[in-house]
Amino acid sequence: MPVLAIIGLLGGIAYVVRGSAPPLVAQPVAPPTVAPYPSAGSGMLEASTRNIAISTPVGGVVREVFSKVGDRVGEG
Repeated sequence: MPVLAIIGLLGGIAYVVRGSAPPLVAQPVAPPTVAPYPSAGSGMLEASTRNIAISTPVGGVVREVFSKVGDRVGEG
């Protein structure tokens, strides 16, 4: 009986040590995005109160933006 108890104790210790090892980190499928501006961050921003959908009434690709970083813009 003592031999079985020692074997069980050693097996339990081995199980805990093997289970507490950090998991392997998978390599990302694609590299993270890089901001095109030196002072801008990349990622997703969420408002503290609610998320606001920003969209246009027409679909398509924006080819040119006529404002610069820091410009005040208005409707139209």
